[in-house]
Amino acid sequence: MPIGSPGASASAFGWPGVPWPDASREASVDAPDLAAQRAIAADIQRTVLDDAPCLPTRQYVADTADRNTITEPASEFLAFWGGRPA
Repeated sequence: MPIGSPGASASAFGWPGVPWPDASREASVDAPDLAAQRAIAADIQRTVLDDAPCLPTRQYVADTADRNTITEPASEFLAFWGGRPA
């Protein structure tokens, strides 16, 4: 899910604008080392939990074929081809 905010003037239904996402993403790309990237990622996660710049409003239910007679699903994309009989 993308995390971002269009700003207070473009936000729908009075949803608050959070100005940090673009700057944080750019800073993580320009970070000099892995420790700096991890610090920026921790800051992004903290801000997401504190400010809630996005709110998932739908539920995704994956179709599955769970049987003991089917082995080796084709991929994590839930498709019903490529399985083999057990």
